[in-house]
Amino acid sequence: MSTALQVTVTARQVLALGSRPTAEALQLTHLHIPGSVLRGALAGAWLAELGEPDPVSRGRAVIPAHRRADFTELFEGGVRFGPLLRPGSYITPLSVRRCKYPSAPGCPDVVIDEAFIDPPATRCPECEGVLERGRGEVESVAGLLTEDTRVALTEGETAQDELLYTRRSLRPRDAVGRPVTFTGRLSSARGPLPDWLAEPRRLYLGGRRSTGGGGDYTADSFSTPRTEPVTDRVVLRLASPALLVDAAGRPATRPDEELLSRLLGVSVRCGRAWTRTTSVGGWHAASNLPKPEELAVSAGSVFELGLNGGTAEPEGVAALLAHGLGLRRAEGYGWAELATAPWRPPAEARAERQVPSTGMAADLSATLFDSGQGRWLLKELRRFLAGFEGDRRPPPYLLERPQLERALHDELFRRRLELLLTRVPPEGIQQVIEALEIRVREAAR
Repeated sequence: MSTALQVTVTARQVLALGSRPTAEALQLTHLHIPGSVLRGALAGAWLAELGEPDPVSRGRAVIPAHRRADFTELFEGGVRFGPLLRPGSYITPLSVRRCKYPSAPGCPDVVIDEAFIDPPATRCPECEGVLERGRGEVESVAGLLTEDTRVALTEGETAQDELLYTRRSLRPRDAVGRPVTFTGRLSSARGPLPDWLAEPRRLYLGGRRSTGGGGDYTADSFSTPRTEPVTDRVVLRLASPALLVDAAGRPATRPDEELLSRLLGVSVRCGRAWTRTTSVGGWHAASNLPKPEELAVSAGSVFELGLNGGTAEPEGVAALLAHGLGLRRAEGYGWAELATAPWRPPAEARAERQVPSTGMAADLSATLFDSGQGRWLLKELRRFLAGFEGDRRPPPYLLERPQLERALHDELFRRRLELLLTRVPPEGIQQVIEALEIRVREAAR
C-alpha cells in the first residue's frame, strides 16, 4: 500500500461539474475535477459496491459495523483528495504577471513570478504594455465547453417562470476526438492508503448523473520526490481553495504560523502573500442539504514562509504538504504545492495557445455568432487581421466597441474574444473568420 496515488479519470460522458449559479440563470461548471467532486464520486462508488454505512438498508445490503469505521476513515479521516486537471491546463498563481494584450512576438512568453523576482515588474518587457496578474483560475481548456438550455413548459407550451436555465458542461472528447483525461493525486498523512482506492472502476462525477458524468478511474503508486533541505524561505502555492482560520477560529487570509512551525520543525513567519478570497459551499449528499457558504482563500494564492534563519528538512516539508492548509482538508481543500522556481505554464499549454485546432476555430466562431453580432464581427475581424504588421499584433480595440457592450457581460464570450484578439496567431484568426463566414451565410438563407 502506498501513501500517495497518481489518479487518472478518463471522461466517457459529458461532465457537469457545477459551481455556483449566476444571476442570469446560467449554471457554470468547473474546468477541472475538484478534489471534493472526486471524493463524492468515490464515496458513491463505495456505497454502491459495499452497502450503506448506517443501519437503514434502503434496499441495499447493510455493511458490517467494522466496515462503517472504514468508510469514516476513508472519507472523513486522513485521506486527502487533490484536484484533477487536464494535461496542458493549469492554475495561474496570483504571484504571476503576464502581458495582458500581447502585440509583439515575444509577449506570449512573458511570465513574471513576483515570488522569485524583486522588485516586481510593472510593464511588459517586450511591448511596454500592461501586465495582468494571474487569477488562480484553471486555464487552457479551449474546445471543451458546451452549453445546453433547459426549460419547463406550461400547458400552453410557454416557458414557466424561473424554470429556464443554461448549463455549461465539459465535453468527453477534445477537438480531434481523443478522450479527455484528468490527472491528480491522492495522499494520506496517517499511513498507507487503502487498497480499495487503487482499484480501477467506473465513477459518476458532478450533476446530471442519469445521462452524464461517467468516467473511468485508474490509480497508480506515486512516490513523492524527495526535496532538498530548504533554508531561508519556503514558497507554497495553493492548488485548491483553503479555509484558513486564526487562533480564535475566525476566517483568515494567512495560514497559522504555529501549525506551520510544528509541521516544518523550524520557526516560521508568514511574509509576503498573494491572495484573493472566495466562498465555498457544496452539497451534502447523505442529508440532501446544501453545505454552508464559508470564506476561503482561492486556488492560486501564494505564501512566502520565512524560516527565521533555520532549515526545513525534507521530512518536514513532506509532512506539511501531506497535511495541507486550513480546515476541511479531507474534502479536497487546502491542497498546497512547494514552489522552488518561478512558475511557467506547461509546454502543452503554450503550444495549444499558439496553434489553434480546427475544433477550436469552430468553437470560437460559434461563440461569436451566438452573440447576435456575427455579421458585424466578421467585418471587424477582417479589418483586425489586415492590421497585422509582420508579427506585430494590432491592439484589441474590439473589446472597447459599444456594439459588444452587452455581449461582453457573457464570461464565455469575453474570454474567447480576448483569447482570439490577444493570443491566436493570424492563421488561426483566418480559420475563425472562415468558420464564422459559413455560419453567417447559412443564417442568411
